[in-house]
Amino acid sequence: MSIKSEGEVGKYKVRLVAKGFLHKVGLDYNQVFAPDAKIETIRLVIGVAIFRGWSLHQLDVKSAYLNGSLQEEVYVCQPPGFEVTGHENKVYKLKKALYGLKQVPRGWNRRIYCFLLQLDFNKCTIEYGVYVKATAENKVEYLAPGSVIVFRRAPPFQYTPTWPSGTWCRMVK
Repeated sequence: MSIKSEGEVGKYKVRLVAKGFLHKVGLDYNQVFAPDAKIETIRLVIGVAIFRGWSLHQLDVKSAYLNGSLQEEVYVCQPPGFEVTGHENKVYKLKKALYGLKQVPRGWNRRIYCFLLQLDFNKCTIEYGVYVKATAENKVEYLAPGSVIVFRRAPPFQYTPTWPSGTWCRMVK
């Protein structure tokens, strides 16, 4: 429930939350890993942006996990206090992901990965949470979808995007 500044009840909010602590490895979920950029990588990328004078933008998708799609069939018990009379032993089949569900980060990562490939971003082979795009207009864009950091460099001076071996990121498609 949300409280107004006067102390009155503004509105009641009800959300279903999955009980993630009840999952059993290998029994009721699989492949729940979702890669995320390491804090060291984010610091490095931000440091390079500041050193080079690139513009830096940050975006946070607050409802990413609430609106995630599922590829698996997931069933949940009826929430306590909201059981349907006469059907107390039945369960719900989820159509969308619930906050706290173990499969949600993997589903969100799969969705954003497909979207970024359509935008010609390349996934970094060393740091799986980072995507890089070098364009013909001499712009370089980095994206770390976990925290979601996006920045680019406009061409104040000539830049040719080259990725010699041994750099911190190799491109794959």
